[in-house]
Amino acid sequence: QKKGFDFYSAHVFFKGGKYLRGVALGDYQVQIGQGIGFWSSYAFGKSADIATARRTAIPLKAYTSVDENRFMRGAAVDLAYKNFGLLLFTSSKKVDAAGIADSTFDDLEFISTLDLSGLHRTQRELDRQNALQENIAGANLNFHKGLFRVGGSAVYQGYDKPFVKDVKIYNQFDFRGQHHFNFSTDYAFNFKNISVFGEVAKGYNDSLSGFNSGWAMMHGALISLDAKVSFGLVYRDYQRDYFSFYNAGFSEGSNTQNERGLYSGIKMKFNSKWSMNGYVDLFTFPWLKYGVDAPSKGHEFLIQPTYKPNKIFEMYFRFRQQLRERNGSIYDGAVTPIEAYTQRNYRLNLSYIISEAFTYKSRIEYLTINSPSKGFQKGMIITQDIQWKPKSSPVDLALRYALFDTDSYDTRIYSYENNALYVFAVPAYYYQGSRAYLLVRYSFLRHCDLWVRYGYFLYNNRFQVSSGAEQINGSRKSDLVVQLRITF
Repeated sequence: QKKGFDFYSAHVFFKGGKYLRGVALGDYQVQIGQGIGFWSSYAFGKSADIATARRTAIPLKAYTSVDENRFMRGAAVDLAYKNFGLLLFTSSKKVDAAGIADSTFDDLEFISTLDLSGLHRTQRELDRQNALQENIAGANLNFHKGLFRVGGSAVYQGYDKPFVKDVKIYNQFDFRGQHHFNFSTDYAFNFKNISVFGEVAKGYNDSLSGFNSGWAMMHGALISLDAKVSFGLVYRDYQRDYFSFYNAGFSEGSNTQNERGLYSGIKMKFNSKWSMNGYVDLFTFPWLKYGVDAPSKGHEFLIQPTYKPNKIFEMYFRFRQQLRERNGSIYDGAVTPIEAYTQRNYRLNLSYIISEAFTYKSRIEYLTINSPSKGFQKGMIITQDIQWKPKSSPVDLALRYALFDTDSYDTRIYSYENNALYVFAVPAYYYQGSRAYLLVRYSFLRHCDLWVRYGYFLYNNRFQVSSGAEQINGSRKSDLVVQLRITF
């Protein structure tokens, strides 16, 4: 690496104080409200725990991840006075993008796509590196008294070159232009055993074809019916022409756009050993989506009974069904029909704390997919995890061995993996083969921590892995992570 590493990140962060709650210089993250208007980090999606339906925002925090996109680079300050809080932030950083020069103007260049992969391996990827300047400025003023909180935000996001993606029927309402404004209001309050929360946002785009704007909102409540039963309810409505690049609102899709839905979840504790979680989510997409050439709808439900007789043993079974509508792959004529695409997941998970240092986890998951055009497909994975974390030893270990067998990439199964500090790893297991990794953490000199992780996929029915710049001629795919942390 003659020019050094591919990505650098640094920050100076101050936390604490009555009036000055936080100051960030360098790379940092901002979280506001319920993640609809502005939220620069990641957040949990739907899970068996209904509490994840509500976002708990940390207004300002240092950026310590390895993602090269979802962060701010500049300065921010979090102020407080009595019952009021004020967050001010500004950011300016380069992002990867593909540019297109206009032959009719010598110095005019458009941006057609943003590249969020963070990879710079080929000449094409190198040409996209730092091709676009992104500027962001925002403010959040909030008032809180007891268990009541309300806030208002305004955020500007602009580029040094116009962003003009290809116009398709499904994406014609997406952001195009050079400047974007977003205004939002969020609230949260508790009334007896009810926690109510929500956010309403409106975006404005100075599109090259005019001035576009759209609304987005979500409202929810978590209700404790008694000591053993809790209930959650969330309604969201994200219009097709609403845009926010930095968002993490509660949704079925990957963005808070073109979606309307109603979610209800329940958490029940029958006795000291048995409990059950579950939810039902009904949603519609009023406009077209990528791969769906018509308005569509779907549902998802989950049920998870858990058996935990003591502190060292836990077992749960999970069943989840997802039904979405997608384009059919077999049809006659020029009109693409949409069809129901049903996915069912079955999971059995065991966790056993063998000793104070050893934890053993075992999981088997089975997945089926059924659609009229592709028929019935299935996939399965078995994972065995062992963690060794003795208090008296400077070395920690995490080991996994997994076997998987899926009919195709469509029946891939995602599984969380332990990794170095702040590294997020949920790879997809697909085709047929095995997976193993070993993660070692070594603490030394009182202020140093070293993580080393090596893993590999070994495919039984593949002699070529991936394609293009990632193609591997063989049946083995390896990965290596090394991380060193020095604390003061």
